[in-house]
Amino acid sequence: MRYLVLGCGAIGSVVAAGLDRDGHDVLACDADPAVVTAINASGLRIGGPAGQFTAHPAAIAPAELPSRIDFPVLVACEQQDTTAVAGLLEGRLAGQAFVASLQDGLPSPALAAAAGPGRVVQACVNFEADVVAPGVVTRGDRGALKIGEIDGTPSARTRALAGDIADAEATTQVMGYVWGKLAYGAMVLATAVSDLAIHEVFDEPGYHPLLLAVAGQVLRQAPVRPSPLDGLDPDDLPGSLRRLADLSRRSARSHSAAFRDLMIRRRTTEADAILGPLQGFLIRRIAELIAAIEAGDRTCRRENLDLLAAYERLDRLGRPLNAVAGVAGAPRRSAAGPLSGRPVAVKDIIAVQGLPTRCGSPSTSDAPAVADAPLVTALRAAGAEVFASAQCLEFAAGFAHPRVGDTRNPHNKERTSGGSSGGSAALVAAGVCDLAIGTDTGGSIRVPAAYCGVVGLKPTYGLVPADGVFPLSPSLDHAGTLTTTAADSIALLQAIAGPLPASPTIGVPVIGVLSAQLTDPSVTPQVRAALREGCPRAARGGRLAVARGQAPVAG
Repeated sequence: MRYLVLGCGAIGSVVAAGLDRDGHDVLACDADPAVVTAINASGLRIGGPAGQFTAHPAAIAPAELPSRIDFPVLVACEQQDTTAVAGLLEGRLAGQAFVASLQDGLPSPALAAAAGPGRVVQACVNFEADVVAPGVVTRGDRGALKIGEIDGTPSARTRALAGDIADAEATTQVMGYVWGKLAYGAMVLATAVSDLAIHEVFDEPGYHPLLLAVAGQVLRQAPVRPSPLDGLDPDDLPGSLRRLADLSRRSARSHSAAFRDLMIRRRTTEADAILGPLQGFLIRRIAELIAAIEAGDRTCRRENLDLLAAYERLDRLGRPLNAVAGVAGAPRRSAAGPLSGRPVAVKDIIAVQGLPTRCGSPSTSDAPAVADAPLVTALRAAGAEVFASAQCLEFAAGFAHPRVGDTRNPHNKERTSGGSSGGSAALVAAGVCDLAIGTDTGGSIRVPAAYCGVVGLKPTYGLVPADGVFPLSPSLDHAGTLTTTAADSIALLQAIAGPLPASPTIGVPVIGVLSAQLTDPSVTPQVRAALREGCPRAARGGRLAVARGQAPVAG
């Protein structure tokens, strides 16, 4: 049987060499002249744990393709090159010729249009191979190679093709395997934004919610039942993470092909072509981060993966609270700084370039802000990931617009998060991020902080610039911090206000308590008990001053 193999990368080279070794007439075609020259001079050399051999197929450049092709064509180029390859095939196929796509991702509409109706079959290839030099490939395992008709019908041509390709298997469920691999591939693309090995990411419990959510977003779009493939079982995604980690740990290839494209080969990856046809909040975020790395705006570091994990929490934990107003994909920031890689949510009355400033109101424009508020500029300069805008009361004025709704409290969704900066407080309290920015005119940082159990700081008036913040009462407006810890509050304030003045020398600190507030019947027993226990602790090393009676405070 005669075959044309278009694309002599890792997969195309292994398949072309195997077909030639097994006695088939193989014509290999590649756009890289160095590959064509190497194959014609020294053959295709396959090495590695899966076996070593050299094959000698004829190799040509695209310009040398025959005008009439009446034998099977195996397309093994990268997805981003598919349109160019489709153009080469258009009008050339004749007789019983058909195209078999050995590519990652979903079947290409461009390939189907060029080949013509009924001339495309699909393969799902999941073996480990790497190009180490033109015409030289290392194959790490034998892996899976499934071939079938896209519509699932059995056919003689797919059985014959599977019979000719070593280790291949004909199947009526090829698209189920394709969707299974696509879910695994999307998770692997997520690992590519970091410098961690694949197994390190899959081993880390902190990244499991992200990986499971990414795979789930892919699998929910499958029009067919996804099939198990090697370590991935669509019906057991949590168990799949352990199996895939073990497979990756034993692999000779520690990082993904996309990582090597980004950091070693310095070229465009297949990510956009593979993820582009898919929908999903996290899928879009992965594509944005990879595009930013391709453009040179970022580099592969763990901080990118941590940002993806924050996006997952934003979607899973923040949205049900109505705490999310907007999302910034792959936000601009300094490569280093005191807040390097730390996600920060910003209240939606503060201008963030690229995001609309809706101020919690449907009456505002959807046009994105053309410039950052100075405090956002300072956050970016400190290396922070300004990744989301947080929901707020309408114009920060005390009430939620009924079409927008109030932000719920993470500790009890039946209760409010406490006011105007409630979205920022709720995101911190829910564990979405440790750092958020709010504003306070009449309690809008302090009240949500108290309601949600986080640290809220209303700084000295004017310490943090209020330019670019919607003015509610300019003589009273303050921008400030909502954080998980007091230390985080200091770090965040220093980033947006600059070095803080030295603390003045003071005497013994005094903690003041109004006893009447503790006896107020509206104070719940749990709060009263916590205050009675906590006030003496807060005053330790200082003095506790109780006004209007001391009896309610114990200790």
